[in-house]
Amino acid sequence: MYSSNHLRNIAVNWIEGVSFVNPFAITLTMRVNRFIDISQNLRYFIHRLNRRYLKFAYKRFNKRLKVIPILEGNDVINYHYHLIIDNPFFNRDEEFKKTIQECWSKTPLYNSSIDIDKMGEGWIRYIMKSRSKKSIMDSIDWSNTHI
Repeated sequence: MYSSNHLRNIAVNWIEGVSFVNPFAITLTMRVNRFIDISQNLRYFIHRLNRRYLKFAYKRFNKRLKVIPILEGNDVINYHYHLIIDNPFFNRDEEFKKTIQECWSKTPLYNSSIDIDKMGEGWIRYIMKSRSKKSIMDSIDWSNTHI
């Protein structure tokens, strides 16, 4: 059996190996609702974001934004996602941020606590910290990961 530190290093190395063009570090906090699945809520958000930001390329050519979502939270800490979302257009950063805010506000578990910045040094290690995670590998929302 692997230690949690070893698994964390594997996950960090895997994420660092992904080729990003213009990555953003995003934190989305959710309201708790026992009737709505957290992963389903994120899927809804990602679908809206792809449709609004990529427009016809999403519909016609099945283009998608690169997304790596990491879920954190428990009974004490509000559930929230730390995400890496790649903006493929360098000259549209402000539009990208605005579209993320608008799409997030349309989700059923929307909470106004949202943080959007260019991804900086240390973000990957930060989102892979073990605090408020049951399991490092299970905290990666594989069903909503797209690379």
